[in-house]
Amino acid sequence: MSTEVLDKHRQIIGRNALVAGDEALAAEIVEHSEVVRHPKRYVLINHGDETDDVYFVIFGSAHIFINSRFIDTRSTPEIVGEMAAMKPGEARSADVVVDSDVFEARVMSASKFREIIRSYPDFHGRLTDLVDTVGRKNLRLLGEKTSRPGLSWTSKSAIAGLVAGISACVGTWAMGLGTLYYFLAGPSLAVAVFVGVLLVNPELRYRNLSSAAGFGLIAFVLYGVASFVLTIDGRKFDLPLIDFSVQTELKTGIFAIGSLSLLLLTYFAGVLDLKLTQAHDEKKD
Repeated sequence: MSTEVLDKHRQIIGRNALVAGDEALAAEIVEHSEVVRHPKRYVLINHGDETDDVYFVIFGSAHIFINSRFIDTRSTPEIVGEMAAMKPGEARSADVVVDSDVFEARVMSASKFREIIRSYPDFHGRLTDLVDTVGRKNLRLLGEKTSRPGLSWTSKSAIAGLVAGISACVGTWAMGLGTLYYFLAGPSLAVAVFVGVLLVNPELRYRNLSSAAGFGLIAFVLYGVASFVLTIDGRKFDLPLIDFSVQTELKTGIFAIGSLSLLLLTYFAGVLDLKLTQAHDEKKD
């Protein structure tokens, strides 16, 4: 391998956060490692393997999976396989699969990697911090997966709406009402219950409330404007419109207050959702 290529590899490895620009350390890593190249979807590391080589990524990227769940991506100039190298005798804890069309890395034996750790205390300290951070991140991600089992909230809402719709149809039949009532009661109640259950989603309650109020505001304004334009001159329509030709000022005031209320509800629910999201992100970090 040419001197120019080796210099380039030292520069890339020097940009690694663990190496932190230490030229001597980068040179030693290049000196005691070999270049490997792999195509996309190549399995670099298998979960449960007893291999413990360490890869310094020179070009490309690889995905990390634990129990078939995507956890992270490592790309230039990051490191892959460091956890097994630091714990001799332990099996690999994740699958690592090449994600880029071309993947190039310098691979180093675990024994030599541990020698370098002992020779460079700062490198050792940064590596320990990385392993600790990655471990806590993986535990959190895996914990999130197991803490939300079962049906999604949308599925629960759909089931609740379906049950309500069927119940309404059964009630309509029991009361001996006409066919028209089946179409009025069943679907209407089903949609109302579906939307209602969506709104009380504990994780998105403010976001859903803000969205519902926003769409409600749009519909209310359009309905009010159409009613005003069509009824202000006293003409009669066979439509469920607000008759603004009678008590115009009172109805206009009520319409304005209703619109303002929906606008404020949309705004404050959106603000609360933003604060809730920020608090959740801070808690995760």
